[in-house]
Amino acid sequence: MKVLLPLFLASILTFPLSASHGPTISTGPTLVLDNPTGFNLSLQNIFFADTANEVLFIDFEAIGDQLQEVNILRGEALMMEDDVSDLPTNSIYEITLDIIREGTYTIELVTVEGIVVHKEIWVE
Repeated sequence: MKVLLPLFLASILTFPLSASHGPTISTGPTLVLDNPTGFNLSLQNIFFADTANEVLFIDFEAIGDQLQEVNILRGEALMMEDDVSDLPTNSIYEITLDIIREGTYTIELVTVEGIVVHKEIWVE
């Protein structure tokens, strides 16, 4: 596993996800941890939440590069890995959050050019 150094490119986008029937879910800033291409990313339009249905959407087109993987990490443990390299660049990816247990998770997006984007979520 290669060591990733933060570039501290962060969006101040934070949104709570909550529904009366499920857990409270909140998110932190979106960070670019590795950007070997120097590509200028707009991080504000990658993640969207449907609070009523506890779903997090990822807009692949907003990244501006072909996505290779979507991963969910809890600490250092890989909880889910999905190879999305065969999906179109204009896809909207959906993560259902009502099945996630309490804790802190990181949504990791990896592009074919090696760009790594992280989004932290907290489930209470």
